[in-house]
Amino acid sequence: MNENKIKSLKRLLVATLVFAFVIRGLSLTTFASTALKSGVETETEMDNNTVVIFCEDNNEFFSQALGVTSIPENMAVLSPYSYCCVILSHFPNGETMQSSGILLGKNVVLTCAHGVYDHDRGGNANSVIISVGAYFNSSEQFIIQHGTTTRKQMVLHKDWVNDQKGTADWALVILKDHYIFNSYPRYGYAPDYTQVIGRTIDLVGYPGQQFVFSKGTITGTTDNFSDDRYKGLWTTSATSLPSMSGGPMFDVKTGAVIGVVKGKISSLFGANVCNPITQELNDLIKEYKNK
Repeated sequence: MNENKIKSLKRLLVATLVFAFVIRGLSLTTFASTALKSGVETETEMDNNTVVIFCEDNNEFFSQALGVTSIPENMAVLSPYSYCCVILSHFPNGETMQSSGILLGKNVVLTCAHGVYDHDRGGNANSVIISVGAYFNSSEQFIIQHGTTTRKQMVLHKDWVNDQKGTADWALVILKDHYIFNSYPRYGYAPDYTQVIGRTIDLVGYPGQQFVFSKGTITGTTDNFSDDRYKGLWTTSATSLPSMSGGPMFDVKTGAVIGVVKGKISSLFGANVCNPITQELNDLIKEYKNK
């Protein structure tokens, strides 16, 4: 690989990775890949902050008009925003996709499946690059607090790999590097949407060259949709924009991550939907964060 090409790839934060497919159990597909090494500063060991839920400035015109609010620099350096991630995936068809995610353990990032595995783009991404603690400062410079790393594995549900079913649109990206902080964002699940209906939530992510949040409530589900692929998602009054996909849905009352931004069901004005964290996904996060 020549020097110019290397520089170009660095600018895009994309590196070509060799990957191998490994089938894990009956319901999960794990993708393993080689990765480029990058240094990561560490702090003290984390606590287990898992929770179970059974029961809630300085804006640019673009953000104001579309219902999202920019996260200022003094907030971006604090938890939970400092755990948010920009994800760049380079697919076999040559396309590069930006999505969002959140670090929930030493080397576990929760994101959307379609940001790392997309049938229309050739399936499994050739490379997945993760920037941890990313934000834009007051001078609109892109700041990465905790460095950029690559995937070691990806854990996906077979229903996404085989059929791209909406309720399986989540992924755990296991990172090549470990990040050890005092604590990580809490996460949890509700057995069904009736226990969280009307709760206030925040969606967080990176639409284009912005770091934003959008406040709203959980309004219902997509269970009445005729297409089975989209049933089981939660609808919300909060706004989601392109590239916010994979970002966390925070329950404002508890501060816990309870879902993953999926996006809009259809067109610019379609319903905003999120994938709720299920007990199965909750248990998987615990399993991989403690490895």
